[in-house]
Amino acid sequence: MGVRHAAKLAPEPVIWFVDDYKKILKRSVDFLNRKGFTSVVPMFSAAQVFERFKTERPDLLIQDIGLGDNQPDGIHIVRRLRGEGFGGRILMFTGDGIPNTVLRAALAGADDYFVKGNNLDVLIAQVKRLLDGPQNAADDLDRHDAFREGAYVRSLGFSEWDLDLLTEICRGLPKLVDVAERLGRSPQQVNKAISRIYKKLDLEHYGQLTHLLAILEMFSRRVTDDWE
Repeated sequence: MGVRHAAKLAPEPVIWFVDDYKKILKRSVDFLNRKGFTSVVPMFSAAQVFERFKTERPDLLIQDIGLGDNQPDGIHIVRRLRGEGFGGRILMFTGDGIPNTVLRAALAGADDYFVKGNNLDVLIAQVKRLLDGPQNAADDLDRHDAFREGAYVRSLGFSEWDLDLLTEICRGLPKLVDVAERLGRSPQQVNKAISRIYKKLDLEHYGQLTHLLAILEMFSRRVTDDWE
């Protein structure tokens, strides 16, 4: 059976909303419905996402990170869907707002990030922005070109320690303590360095991930070179 593109079958953009906490899921979906997003598909497990992905594609995936025991987390889901060619927009929806997790989500392919507990009107603004297309697309293209040429990296003043740290994060290590062990540093040193990198990337809040998207290409090359 071929892939069915859900966006072509519905007048409203199709949103998949994944959260294992069913009360939060229902409240959030109801809120989106009241704001005019009527084609929202609630899901509460990775298995549901993978099964539906076999035949459908959403315009936007809103993905929780922590999905409970015995199933992949949201970052694994994002990485797998991107690996299978998903080109839609992805918004992380989670209670975990530490910089390390934000970086891992961006490197996996997330476009934006919402921390639970914030005003849901912020979520609506993020959803609209993602569905309307890339914000400041010309600026993002210029930024990515500069990044590839090395000027952007130099302007940020990344040290070799910063680059090593981002390389380890790109490997997909799930815990800060694992990253610290590989680098021979303490978890406190790693967390401090991540916070420093976060500031260098001009991320004033957890929703601003566009600066990080170009990192995946550069550091995937570094990781490949290391493994060959």
